[in-house]
Amino acid sequence: MKIDFLSATNGGITMVSQDTHIHVWSDTAEGLALVLNAVGLDDTLIHSSTMGFASRNGFATNDGAHDLWDRAVALARQGA
Repeated sequence: MKIDFLSATNGGITMVSQDTHIHVWSDTAEGLALVLNAVGLDDTLIHSSTMGFASRNGFATNDGAHDLWDRAVALARQGA
């Protein structure tokens, strides 16, 4: 079970493991990083168009979801 799909949802990011149908949502980089460290990322990670249109999904800007994801990945790499 590894995260292989992302979508921007209500100002946060929903991470999905499509093979196990597990969905996890967080609106903090710390929360996302915890899941990434516990579950891991699949070799192939895809995302919905909501990540690019994040302002329509609760973020202040269209870059908001990608910015949150980038912070989460950086924290996960640090072992946070």
